[in-house]
Amino acid sequence: MSSKTELTFAALRAANVQRCEQSFHPLDEMNVLEWAGAMAGEAGEAANKAKKIWRVEKFGPQSAALQHGSTPSNRELGIELADTIIYADLLAASRGMTLEELIVWAFNAKSFEIGSDVFLGEPCREDYPIDSDGRVSQR
Repeated sequence: MSSKTELTFAALRAANVQRCEQSFHPLDEMNVLEWAGAMAGEAGEAANKAKKIWRVEKFGPQSAALQHGSTPSNRELGIELADTIIYADLLAASRGMTLEELIVWAFNAKSFEIGSDVFLGEPCREDYPIDSDGRVSQR
């Protein structure tokens, strides 16, 4: 995978929504559950490929015969991961959210929860209130 394209979340969003609306349907034609189902389907395909790769790594090449096919490559796994992210972006777009904001918030929330000093950017502690369970409130 030797792509020379610099990718940003904004570039993915612009191209993703444009392609969806030009080639498939308006973004709002699918509801939240349909977008989530499409994303989960791709994540399931990635999990299936990972399972098959793990079997070969754990039990050897002979286990590929038990899988009724060849062992998926890392590239095939990676493409399913990418498809999952592409659908996640469309789901977020359909709800008026951006992956960039969501990922930064979720990453930093987990860092606060586990007491890590690794953050994305410089988060303000007040934006991540801890609830009674010791987790950052998602409200």
